Amino acid sequence: MLDEALARSCVRDIFISDRFKVSFSPQAKSRRTEMTVLYHEDEINNLEDLRRLVEALDEDEGIRVVGNVEGFANGGFIFVSRFREKFCLNICDRVWDEKTETYTVGGRDVWLYFDDVDAAWNRLKSLIAYPLEAWFY
Repeated sequence: MLDEALARSCVRDIFISDRFKVSFSPQAKSRRTEMTVLYHEDEINNLEDLRRLVEALDEDEGIRVVGNVEGFANGGFIFVSRFREKFCLNICDRVWDEKTETYTVGGRDVWLYFDDVDAAWNRLKSLIAYPLEAWFY
């Protein structure tokens, strides 16, 4: 087991790119190692930029959008990603966290896959809450 001094010396910050920072912090309080992941999101201010970013997504990138989806708490969050040349919309509940005073992902989610960007875009547009609240990560 790591002692506290060794745990402090093992903290590492790895900069993956200008956008992402991942911190690994072994904790000596228990036998398990805890890892904290920090990342940066850039706000998307309009539909034109949103469309452009959806078209250009790589598999290690994503977009988070506040939704207006019936049946999901607070309209839900919509996560847009790519997987094996398909576009994916992950719709999940958007719940208020009293402790952090922010909205967070809830327990319910649905996954929709599309073969092309036009089909994904048309479905996404029908699910977005307006005014647009979206972020690229």
